[in-house]
Amino acid sequence: MRNRRIAVSSWLSAECPMERFHADVFEYVGRKFLIVVDSFSSFIMLRLLKNISSNATKAALENIFATYSKTAVIVCDNATNFASQDILEYFMDNKIYPSYAVPRHSQNNGTAEVAVRLIKQYLKSKEIKNIDESVLNAAMLFVNSRTMVD
Repeated sequence: MRNRRIAVSSWLSAECPMERFHADVFEYVGRKFLIVVDSFSSFIMLRLLKNISSNATKAALENIFATYSKTAVIVCDNATNFASQDILEYFMDNKIYPSYAVPRHSQNNGTAEVAVRLIKQYLKSKEIKNIDESVLNAAMLFVNSRTMVD
């Protein structure tokens, strides 16, 4: 029996900046990061995470929203840090609709997955091992300048 393919619908194009964010958590050289991408502009926002708890994720999202802007919709996976009662209440209180990617189909949140790949490529190309806020800012500036031109 062949594996069945599950159709994964594509997202409608965002009509304005900050309308829909795609978020994911990734690890690089033992550090955890939250990556958030604006689907309209492909603008990438990064934050270091102390851990992958919902509280750490919420604090990083609050920082991103305070720095850039809130969104109406956030697309993320079903990991506990994005699906806990605490973070769901945070989304409701801030009028943010969480949309969860299909489990085990990372391409459903492909916007965030591509951004993770771009950031990791940048960090690997620079052979960066010690990552702090200045390195994250440099990575964001470099990748954002490249994606804005494409």
